[in-house]
Amino acid sequence: VEKFKNGFINLALPLWVFSEPLPPVQKKSVEYDPICAGPVRAKPEGFTSWDKVEIKGPCTLQELFDQIGEQYNVNTSMLSAGKCILYNQYHPGGKHKERLGKTVHEIYASISKEPIPEGRRYLAVEVSCEDKDDMVDVMIPAVKYTW
Repeated sequence: VEKFKNGFINLALPLWVFSEPLPPVQKKSVEYDPICAGPVRAKPEGFTSWDKVEIKGPCTLQELFDQIGEQYNVNTSMLSAGKCILYNQYHPGGKHKERLGKTVHEIYASISKEPIPEGRRYLAVEVSCEDKDDMVDVMIPAVKYTW
């Protein structure tokens, strides 16, 4: 990051602007998060938005949850990709339980009503989860699911 610098000069105005990018913000565990109204743990501690968890598929939603659970010792409660909620365990009537046996990209294609672009073999998904031991909310890096 230290090697990247930018300079801008506007000759119409007496304006010279020089800037440097900041390093990414590191996620830290907190005792009280006002949004979650309780403690939130970062796993791994200090991860950034540049970090990704790569999961190679194709795999079903349940297999994806199992891999994330083994790696971070968490239970997954919600999975989203872009503006689509792929799975929500709190959905009334347990309607999303039937999705556990389907592959992640099939679920995304059916929910988004748009085909995945030709040649694109990945999805960036966000995971909401809680620790298996004490049920504290856990933040993990974004997941890059490839198939």
